[in-house]
Amino acid sequence: GKTPLDQARVDMVMDGMVDMFMKYVYEIYYEKDEAKKTEKKKDFVEKYVPQFYSHLNKLTRDSGYFVSDELTLADISFYNMTTLVGDDMKQPLSLDGFPNLKKVVDNVTSNPGIAKWLEERPETAE
Repeated sequence: GKTPLDQARVDMVMDGMVDMFMKYVYEIYYEKDEAKKTEKKKDFVEKYVPQFYSHLNKLTRDSGYFVSDELTLADISFYNMTTLVGDDMKQPLSLDGFPNLKKVVDNVTSNPGIAKWLEERPETAE
């Protein structure tokens, strides 16, 4: 962001994404009991994520950016954490009902440098 307020908005979104990731890691990823893990995943996907995304969707501009009308680390962080958690769960996190968040993903993945990296990056082991 170009102003202190813009920078605060970037920090706010990034901190929220870290909170989401940590909730996933500590409540689901490290869960040893498979039955509990399945129930916690269900609750995460059906309750936590939609509520969290509802708030984020309101913070997103109609242009599909969190701050001003240009790509910031907030947009990249949202894409990265959403993709990372979805990939790890083997279940993409749904953006249905969150049109502005879909625009964020589109804006991030259509950025020429990011699109090139996504296309050319090496496959990593799980």
